[in-house]
Amino acid sequence: MRSKTGACLTAILMLVLPAFTQQPRAGELKLEPFTLVTYDGKPHAAELGRIWVPENRHKVASRLIQIAFVRLKSTAERPAAPIVFLAGGPGVPGIGMARVPVYYALFDKLRQVADVILLDQRGSGMSSPNLSDCPTDGRFPIDAFASEQKFAHALAHAAGNCSWYWRSKGTDVTAYNTEESADDIDDLRVALGATQISLIGHSYGTELGLAVIRRHGDSVQRSVLASVQPPGTHGSLPSVLDLQLEKIGHLAANDATMGKETPDLVSLFKQDVDRLNKRPVVLKITKQSTKATINLTVGGVALQFMAERMLPNGRAVGSLPAFLKSVSTGDYSLLQKRVGDLYNDFDAGITLMGRTTDCSAGTFPERALRASDEARTSLFGSISEIDMQPDVCKAAVENFTLGTEYFAPLYSTVPTLFLSGTLDSNTPPMNAELMRWGFPNSTHIVVENGFHETLPDDGVQAVVIDFFKGQDVMGRTVKFDPPHFFSLEEAKQSGR
Repeated sequence: MRSKTGACLTAILMLVLPAFTQQPRAGELKLEPFTLVTYDGKPHAAELGRIWVPENRHKVASRLIQIAFVRLKSTAERPAAPIVFLAGGPGVPGIGMARVPVYYALFDKLRQVADVILLDQRGSGMSSPNLSDCPTDGRFPIDAFASEQKFAHALAHAAGNCSWYWRSKGTDVTAYNTEESADDIDDLRVALGATQISLIGHSYGTELGLAVIRRHGDSVQRSVLASVQPPGTHGSLPSVLDLQLEKIGHLAANDATMGKETPDLVSLFKQDVDRLNKRPVVLKITKQSTKATINLTVGGVALQFMAERMLPNGRAVGSLPAFLKSVSTGDYSLLQKRVGDLYNDFDAGITLMGRTTDCSAGTFPERALRASDEARTSLFGSISEIDMQPDVCKAAVENFTLGTEYFAPLYSTVPTLFLSGTLDSNTPPMNAELMRWGFPNSTHIVVENGFHETLPDDGVQAVVIDFFKGQDVMGRTVKFDPPHFFSLEEAKQSGR
């Protein structure tokens, strides 16, 4: 007959042992049915997958984290290697992008070729932890947009707060970088039982795709890299921004709507920035977190920051002439709306994933010197590198970097389609040409009048599908219509 002590010990072991056996293992994969609902309200049958991976593969005792993805099953009789979608950002979830109808249309077409894997990269979306979940103290400075220095200081403070929050939870924030993400993708390939995968990346997703090819090239069948961001090229060069403003200015000057209003967009921009730098304006906005009315001090840096982000955006650039014209006449209604949205975005907290990934990669030293030199005379100064300032990166990841090997030249025989837009100042066509030097089995298609996003277009999607089917797409052309420019009243009414 068992003693009471023995019976108690047995009961305890029965409770404790399952807890040990249920601990996740690296590479462990779970799949379950999932309904992906796109923003037009349409449901789409899919699978939700989760895989456990080491947070930091350089540490033996590293904890495990969870990577989430959605799989869209192929409609092909003999599917090719699974196609993994790598979204931009860093920090934009692939599952979230699939909810956008024009992107889902692309993924649905890709199902003709293979299973489509919509990945939420580590630290983003449905993956856990999600480093976009940063509590905020609701104290983003009301003078953050008064000068470049104050803006950078505010960003550093926000990055530091977010980094501290996640560190206090035991998160190794330095592990949220491109090389770890690249290894996550190969771990996922192994867990899915695939000999090879194919890649389709956009913007930062191309930098991640290039890292996968560098580290696991034998496991990559084909790749499509749209709006190419080579390692160490974060942000636009000031000279590229200046030229982009001239290009948009030329198109606007010949536009029937805004040509007479903005015959010289470059001069208009310079005058607006100079005026706000000399005499910043105070604008009333509603602070969303408290619903209180606050006064923001707005200098030229706000205009530089907004224009820099509008220039490569085909949906936003059409309102740029009207925006700058309104500021020049002392009508700050559009500026007030934009700066209010900008303030509330930052006041709600930053996405730490973007800072840890970019800052750990750093900028190619020669490019950094060139950017610094160009900034002295550029109309945009160093605004494109505002979130890569030393204080910002130190606050995010202290002094951690991936090292100079991250920038090493890359040679690969993986068949690759590069896609660029002639009006993309964020990732101009020369970026793709820089990488193509080491990709002998590559094709580069430059979309005329294309901005930073070209993948939503039906013509571009047709080229992508044919490429993944193994067809030769060299010589194919795609042309977009020139941007439509909005009058001041149209810009106000549309909320642009």
